[in-house]
Amino acid sequence: METVQDYYFYVIWRDAKGVSHKIGVLARINGAYYMKPYVQKSEDGTSIYDNGFKGVPTFGEDRLYKSERRLFDFFERRLLYKDRVDSYEQLKEGEGRSQTDSYRVEEMDEEEAEEFKKVLLELDKLQSENQPAVAKTPEN
Repeated sequence: METVQDYYFYVIWRDAKGVSHKIGVLARINGAYYMKPYVQKSEDGTSIYDNGFKGVPTFGEDRLYKSERRLFDFFERRLLYKDRVDSYEQLKEGEGRSQTDSYRVEEMDEEEAEEFKKVLLELDKLQSENQPAVAKTPEN
């Protein structure tokens, strides 16, 4: 059986002024895919919603999304080669960019990835205990 590499990316949105904002985390942990959207207020107290952000399509901010079988459609559509198995290399190489929007991904460093792994797995556990809190997307 082939070992599947875990990976951790920040999901980033660029506003009309060209400023990049971290808006979520995309991870593959033990073969399952996780997406946790989040929006932080800037130091001046404003939100990126004030700069035109509409959210990540198909994802709400209020929960952790999990797919046991495959990468979420929003990110899968960003892969250059659909026949390649390794989504990590493609996301890393192309930064998950699309010609039609202002989203991309950026790989986390090891230390950040370890912290997010703990947080994502704990959220998954909590949401699983409080079903139906884990959101089902069309790919699940």
